[in-house]
Amino acid sequence: MFLDEYKKWLDSDMLSASEKEELKNIANDEKEIESRFYTDLSFGTAGMRGIRGLGRNRMNKYNIRKATQGWLIIL
Repeated sequence: MFLDEYKKWLDSDMLSASEKEELKNIANDEKEIESRFYTDLSFGTAGMRGIRGLGRNRMNKYNIRKATQGWLIIL
């Protein structure tokens, strides 16, 4: 499942060339791909915290946008 998510991100038109290059650089590292894509970054009592980088389980502009959209829906 996490490999499917990795491929979805890699094929996304939203990513810049440098972001796609970052993902291509981990193509042969299944443990790194799993670490980045096996789950969503959690939102706890202190907000969102995590390692910076690309992926569902990393702190990046895409997860910040997702959290901001959720916040605005609540407001």
